[in-house]
Amino acid sequence: MTPLVQIAMYGWIPVSLIMFREWRGYRGVLFCFVAGTVFLPETIMQFGGIPDYSKFAAICYGVLLAAALLDPRALLSPRLSWYDLPIVVYCLIPIPSCLVNGLSFTDGVNYMITHALEWGLPYFIGRAFLSSFAAFRSTVFAVFLGGLACIPFCLFEARMSPILSRVVYGIRSPWNAERLGGYRPCIFFEDGLQLGLWMTAATLCGFAVFRFKTHRRLYGMRIGYLLSMLLVTTILCRSTGALVLLIASMSLVYLWQKTRWPLPIILLALFPIVYMGLRVTSTYNFSHVGAVAKQTVGADRAQSFEFRTDNEDILIERALQSPLLGWGGFGRNRVKDDLGKDIAITDGFWVILLGSHGLVGLVSFYLSLLAIPMLCVLRFSSRRYRSYDSGALIAVSVLVVIIALDGLLNAFTTIVYPLCLGGLATVLATRDAVLMKTYLESELLEEETPTVTTRKLWPQPFADVAGGYSGNHPRIPKATSFDTIEDESSLNETR
Repeated sequence: MTPLVQIAMYGWIPVSLIMFREWRGYRGVLFCFVAGTVFLPETIMQFGGIPDYSKFAAICYGVLLAAALLDPRALLSPRLSWYDLPIVVYCLIPIPSCLVNGLSFTDGVNYMITHALEWGLPYFIGRAFLSSFAAFRSTVFAVFLGGLACIPFCLFEARMSPILSRVVYGIRSPWNAERLGGYRPCIFFEDGLQLGLWMTAATLCGFAVFRFKTHRRLYGMRIGYLLSMLLVTTILCRSTGALVLLIASMSLVYLWQKTRWPLPIILLALFPIVYMGLRVTSTYNFSHVGAVAKQTVGADRAQSFEFRTDNEDILIERALQSPLLGWGGFGRNRVKDDLGKDIAITDGFWVILLGSHGLVGLVSFYLSLLAIPMLCVLRFSSRRYRSYDSGALIAVSVLVVIIALDGLLNAFTTIVYPLCLGGLATVLATRDAVLMKTYLESELLEEETPTVTTRKLWPQPFADVAGGYSGNHPRIPKATSFDTIEDESSLNETR
């Protein structure tokens, strides 16, 4: 590794302080999370006796320190609800899982810290700051900007091979660099598949920005042109699974906008539950799916699917030998031969979780990842909420669902996704009266502030549930429900 790795990892905390001071509230959080996801190296710095310092740790520690110093009221604003119980169980499950398998309490705490850095802390930060419709409009715009920032790097690596991580940080590129007659970009992500999913998420968010008109232009360029560039770049990432998820998610968002029908999104969210149930109980023989895939997507993709299912069968059999709490850590969930070599490759996150922390860990994780988006879709599909407001929230819900779907085949985690999940939980736990008050505040203040300037990607902060507003603003009109708010057609005429 080059010295730039230490500079980037340790320097990210003061950068977070500066950016959080510049963009207070959820805008500062979004900048730190998105920029850190795109540009920080995928590395882990190990220190004896203290938790490892990783990309997730750098982002979380930077935001927590900045929020504690500059916005402590917002950081302490969330109130725990029943929606938080599954993610709390998921973060704590490593301790009993390690203890029942003869491992030490310290081992359990170390794994608990890893779970907290990857999912718990980002979820909590999302609970604290992504608490309004305006915050979710900024969220989809921020992820969209994160995808646009990757375009030149993706095009370079698609032509020259994935070398940026090695040149800049001295970190070796992944093994699956060549795919579909060209190079699969990786940039500073762990793998090209992880980058492909990130570009899919960015394209979905850009599609939401375009369809719901949350922003019209960026530096004078129309959102539609930028979205087209991002879509082409996402295709050049050469990730077949991510492209399938992109087509499905964009179709669902478009269908929801036209019909306000939540059922298709709910059915997609139920698919991981059905799949995992069939795999664990061995109810259905998936060899037929491989035969169909060979005729539709090609022999190469069909062979990859059959390879994954064959390995899953071996790992599931091992996991069910300790079904409740799993085998703990240190690779005890793996299956090895007499020479100590793995005889099964662990690809899907769900089967890794089943083997490591059993059914308790698996159910708690996917209950949080799927129940919260489904409840949000059911609640905010009502026509009481304008699509300008609830559209971004629905798009983020669909994004979380496709992350759950990707976890059936891959095991890559990006810190922005649990941040979005925490925000969904906050909005879901917030009453209409509070959301309406925040909505009216943001609408009145947005009229006085430009959406995008040539100096900053976001306007100056304005009030939301997470933080207060110190300036003067017009008096907020009284209203008792979203039904009293002007309809979408009249809003578009005034904008």
